[in-house]
Amino acid sequence: VKIQNFEWAAKLRDIYLHLAQLVEKQNVELSKQITGSILSLKRIGETVVFILLQFFEGRLIDVIRDKVSDEQDFSTILSGFELELWELKKEEKSDTVFARSEKLRFTKVERAIFDEMINKFLESYLIVTSFEGENLNNDLLKTLQERYQLKKFPYRIECIDISHLSWSRMSGGLSCIKGGLIEKKGYRKYKIQSVIDENNNDYLALREVIERRFHLDEQLPEELPDLFVLDGGKGQLGILKALYEENQNFRLLFSKIQFVALGKGEARKKTKIWTESKKSSEVIGEHLYFFDEHFQIQTIPLVYDQADRILIKIRDEAHRFSNAYRKQQMKGEWK
Repeated sequence: VKIQNFEWAAKLRDIYLHLAQLVEKQNVELSKQITGSILSLKRIGETVVFILLQFFEGRLIDVIRDKVSDEQDFSTILSGFELELWELKKEEKSDTVFARSEKLRFTKVERAIFDEMINKFLESYLIVTSFEGENLNNDLLKTLQERYQLKKFPYRIECIDISHLSWSRMSGGLSCIKGGLIEKKGYRKYKIQSVIDENNNDYLALREVIERRFHLDEQLPEELPDLFVLDGGKGQLGILKALYEENQNFRLLFSKIQFVALGKGEARKKTKIWTESKKSSEVIGEHLYFFDEHFQIQTIPLVYDQADRILIKIRDEAHRFSNAYRKQQMKGEWK
């Protein structure tokens, strides 16, 4: 019981620190002297969460966050704000509804700022609900499971990224999300040993990290993720097929974990997302790649809602973490 209390206390500490970081960023000032309100509605499972930002002369003076039943459609929910908000406008190809009380036109950069701001406040709200009986993060994870045909509920998700500089000084970074929240104690960094010259590529480095993370030459570790994400596309996912054929431990592991790859493709520039591709008739966006029951790679495009944001967040965290470790290694070499 004492051990469980210590673990719970540590979890509370992590959540408190995370909330503190978000609160520090609430002192927002905009260059444009906005006086009025901006509203965003996010559908999460059977719930709609609304974030209402209130500005006075460009300063954020209040944030209201709450949830309502999804039995009402967006238009009905919005009607409750009509007395306070002058204009309602739904952003195209987005789950965000902006409403403002002034005749203002926002640039793409300004809309991106508002989106990021809203997502920060939503994230802190989701953390708060993790103490309640109705944990909204569970709804997001359930959405991921159903949308991408995951075998297990993705309570623990890990993601690996390989960082390099001109195919040298390679390093691996592993990020972790547990119950929809960042789990820093699950992060790992790897100094790549198998890549010795520029003729090698990140496929070999990725294989090394997978072998080391799951101790494929030994007994499998007790704590395993439900979902393991590779930063990349079909090529990265193809590495697993070779491991499956060669390693008995990996075949056992493959029956316990869902492996997927998250590929950017033409969506490496975020400004291109939702625009028409010049290479095909499809709309540009990131894709999730996974094996079906016949070991064939299937592809599903991301929806870019709050559930997909979990996948994007863990991928970005792995990228940040692996880059930071590579720079740390290079700094040591320069001394």
